[in-house]
Amino acid sequence: MANISSTTLILVDLLLCVSAAMAARTKLPAAAGENFSICKSMVETQGYICQEHNVTTPDGYIIGLQRISAAKNKITNYPPVLLQHGIFADAVSWILGSPDESLAFKLADDGFDVWLANTRGTLSSKGHISLTPKDPAYWEWSWDELAAYDLPTFVGYVNNQTGQKLHYVGHSLGTLTALSAFSHGKLLNMLRSAAMLSPIAYLGQMSSLLGRTIAELFLAEGTLTALSAFSHGKLLNMLRSAAMLSPIAYLGQMSSLLGRTIAELFLAENLYVIGVREFIPKANDVGKLLDVACSKLGISCSNLLTLFTGPNCCVKTSTIDALLQHEPQPTATKNMMHLVQMVRRGTITKFNYNNIAQNLKHYEQATPPKYNMRSIPKNFPLLLSYGGKDTLSDVNDMQVLLDDLRDHDADKLVIQYREEYAHLDFIMGTNANRIVFDPLIAFFKLH
Repeated sequence: MANISSTTLILVDLLLCVSAAMAARTKLPAAAGENFSICKSMVETQGYICQEHNVTTPDGYIIGLQRISAAKNKITNYPPVLLQHGIFADAVSWILGSPDESLAFKLADDGFDVWLANTRGTLSSKGHISLTPKDPAYWEWSWDELAAYDLPTFVGYVNNQTGQKLHYVGHSLGTLTALSAFSHGKLLNMLRSAAMLSPIAYLGQMSSLLGRTIAELFLAEGTLTALSAFSHGKLLNMLRSAAMLSPIAYLGQMSSLLGRTIAELFLAENLYVIGVREFIPKANDVGKLLDVACSKLGISCSNLLTLFTGPNCCVKTSTIDALLQHEPQPTATKNMMHLVQMVRRGTITKFNYNNIAQNLKHYEQATPPKYNMRSIPKNFPLLLSYGGKDTLSDVNDMQVLLDDLRDHDADKLVIQYREEYAHLDFIMGTNANRIVFDPLIAFFKLH
């Protein structure tokens, strides 16, 4: 596991930490460490009222929320809204821009009771009743657990605190967890509607160049593991034959520039600082690696994020800088492996242990159960907003999801397509206020 996660870790960090080492910048208060408060550092400074909340999931994680309302002279007269971020992010991703450019502030100004969720493992949600992030067991989860535990805990808590059904907004991975829960009929009795920005359900046709590189690294690593076992005479008495896809054995003459760069980075002294279990090193350490990687690849570091998310048309450089001062936030290696399985197989299932005994132990069947998007109740109000330039929420994968929803009640399904938008434009674009936020708010007010 260590070799897989280390390789993928380096790739992901190179993708997400764009320009982190390109200039000396003032750090966001996240640099203060565990005492960082989103409310005090990023919400109250903008003139909004904010409360920090903590709640415990059924499997023991202590996860954080922020509750935001407009200034005291404004009235909160609409229902609560829960905002769920994507992978490698936390609630800060909703409030990076000015009040006019941030969905959380925009909703509060319109009179909604706004709640920001923070997934387990992120800065505001590192607690556990018996484990610490240094324990390997702490990171034994994938998005299955986010859908089964974190999301229901967030929704139930807001519902109990307010006594009202709520609206939901998800971005990226925050859409996958919600759609998966909805497909099992969960949460719907506590929700009024849901808006999915840059929806992710199917990933089999994901066009992100570096995203697919990560998936292929996982696939190729499996052939090396198998060939190594065969060379010691292992497993052969239980196998009829073996097919190796993109086999890896000898790598001395590998011509992949990216691959060779990764291999050379492994030799760098800086790498000892990387923490494998949390899957994300510290931003300063990534910066040191980024300088080397961009130089070796012969590319501008400003292009790396584009290669991962697609060309974001409308996100200001200052917003990206602010994002990268706080992100990336940690996730679990198992979570990444689960997403890789989706890319490789083009299906939506629970985590595959690739071991019949383990699958039987967890699911009482040899293969992981599927999430059926066609099982989402047809009368549940949904808004799906996706972009033509988004290489993570690819238009072809989106078409598969839309096909699953083809029998949804016409008056309960709103589809918004923006040809020029990529993955981050939907939550950070300078014109998202008019293009995304206003229609979303109108949708919520309708329901």
